[in-house]
Amino acid sequence: MRRILLPIALAFCLLTALLSGCAGEKMPNETMTEAVPNAVIVITGSQTESVSSKSPVLVVHYEFTNNMAAPVSFAYLCKDTAYQDGVACEVAADALGATPKLLYRDVKPGATQKLSIGYKLKNKTSVVEIEIKEWLGDGVLLRQIVTP
Repeated sequence: MRRILLPIALAFCLLTALLSGCAGEKMPNETMTEAVPNAVIVITGSQTESVSSKSPVLVVHYEFTNNMAAPVSFAYLCKDTAYQDGVACEVAADALGATPKLLYRDVKPGATQKLSIGYKLKNKTSVVEIEIKEWLGDGVLLRQIVTP
């Protein structure tokens, strides 16, 4: 029995090693597909608001397109962060032009929702890095520099 199982086990190991060496390589006549992100997010504009006694607020306008199979909201799928001088900015939900209720509105697959989020800035001179990641994964959906 050992004489039969040993060659089979060795052949299996050899075949596995050979096939694993080909993983990720494109073979002739083979097409490789990349994973489609769960959403596409585009910054369509931004504006800086100033109230005399408060810190300046950057309002960023987004277009959120759902690529999932079911309806989801921006807030369910994404975690947005604005960094100024390497430090995360606080969200300003009450900023003029911000649309916080739209963050939680479901969007059907393939549909696009326009929304705006306000971020409290430390100053009006340093650039702001906008980063949007998937909540449940490590995928970065958007990383872009915005000037206040």
